[in-house]
Amino acid sequence: MRFAPGLAVAALLILPSAAFAAPQLVRVPQDAKDFQTAINTVADGGVIEIAANTYAAPPRGFAIANERKGFTVRAAGTVVFDGGGANLLLRYENGLRSRGKLVTFEGITFRNGASLTEGYAGGVTLSAAEARFVGCVFENNTATGKSSGGGAVRVLEGSDAAFVATVFRSNSSLNRGGAIEAVVSTVTIQGGELTDNRVTCPGTRPRPRAAVFTFWTRPCAPRASASRATRPAGSAAPSMATAAGPIRSRRRGPWCR
Repeated sequence: MRFAPGLAVAALLILPSAAFAAPQLVRVPQDAKDFQTAINTVADGGVIEIAANTYAAPPRGFAIANERKGFTVRAAGTVVFDGGGANLLLRYENGLRSRGKLVTFEGITFRNGASLTEGYAGGVTLSAAEARFVGCVFENNTATGKSSGGGAVRVLEGSDAAFVATVFRSNSSLNRGGAIEAVVSTVTIQGGELTDNRVTCPGTRPRPRAAVFTFWTRPCAPRASASRATRPAGSAAPSMATAAGPIRSRRRGPWCR
């Protein structure tokens, strides 16, 4: 039997590519031993499915950086990322916005994250990144930065963050934004709950209503009250915070500080 030379060459070129293609579904721990391995393995547009369990965060948290791909992280049962009161939970940081894509988290609990590093949240820090949190819980996370805030989440310049039906409970910051700090970025809160989030400045009484801090913000919903900060001359364009749908809070007062 004779084979056409062109077909043989094509087969040699195609087979290696197919054999080493990144998987669309990566299960933890069945396919990847841990969440960090799954981040590095999953294909663009793929899904990381995490089995029900509590997962301890590494010393500097899980990291997504310049991956040039977007994916979904979903819980298959009750999934908790736990910092043990000593480690931050997740850093999604890109050198440029174009080096990352949308990452969606579904049904994940971010608990007991603690940032001892200036500029980072105890829970999740976004820098030049786009992330969406659906049905997630941020609980008992804390940040101790003296010039930064965001006990649960810090959204830095050039980032987009959306929180849909997400609960922020008992998070705290030493400086500002007990639950969220947003700096020249876009933050959308749709439904969900903000409960017992506070700022605990040294030498002062805790401020229980300081749940969300936005630097130079234009609120776009009746439930969002404006920050009293004024825009410094030559500062960057304002960030945007929106609140769509009911936001339940057990304390009266503004959700923005």
